[in-house]
Amino acid sequence: MKIFDKALLGLGIFFAGSELVKQILLTFILGNGHYDWWYLPFQLCSLPIYLIPLAHFSKRSHIRQVILTFLATYNLLGGAAAFLDTSGMHYAMTILTVHSYVWHILLIFTGILAAACLFFQSKGKMSWKTFIQATALFLMACLMASVLNLVISPIGSIDMFYINPLLPMEQIVFRDIGRQLGNTAAIILYMGTIIAFSGLLFFIWQQAFKVIRRRGLFRYSI
Repeated sequence: MKIFDKALLGLGIFFAGSELVKQILLTFILGNGHYDWWYLPFQLCSLPIYLIPLAHFSKRSHIRQVILTFLATYNLLGGAAAFLDTSGMHYAMTILTVHSYVWHILLIFTGILAAACLFFQSKGKMSWKTFIQATALFLMACLMASVLNLVISPIGSIDMFYINPLLPMEQIVFRDIGRQLGNTAAIILYMGTIIAFSGLLFFIWQQAFKVIRRRGLFRYSI
């Protein structure tokens, strides 16, 4: 288990360090010293920057378990879903485009690694109560993103979590829903879809853990 913990922390350090470099390049090379709020690192796919250290250093196993569940479901989904429409992953600098692709690939790997850590911590037993709490964490992050969107919108373009009601929905499929039913309906359906597919991922992990547990692999730690 320790090797998984160290690998996860290593990914957290990479996410934080590479994001800092990205912000510097965006601000001082592409932005000529002007900060673009659009790239504020508070998207769903940015949360591992904050959550991985919190999980690693938390002394409460329950908090750690909720965060690992979040990483294994919501963030894994975010990393994979980004490849359905890669237009937002391209920048004027090649190095930033490469970084974006690497970032989302590593998000998928992070989700798998978090599931491995969760498996050993919970001895292969996953509770839907933990997923509900991970969902509460997602909704809390959405609330924080909404506050950022409303507060910063008067001074700069921003669309954290892609749920800014002042801007048309940009996500594939949901932008068409926004044109037909309105932006608010698109945002609600978008959030609901994220929760539903994250729940499906949780169910898949839960069933996989049951199979592994029956074979007695939970007795082994690394």
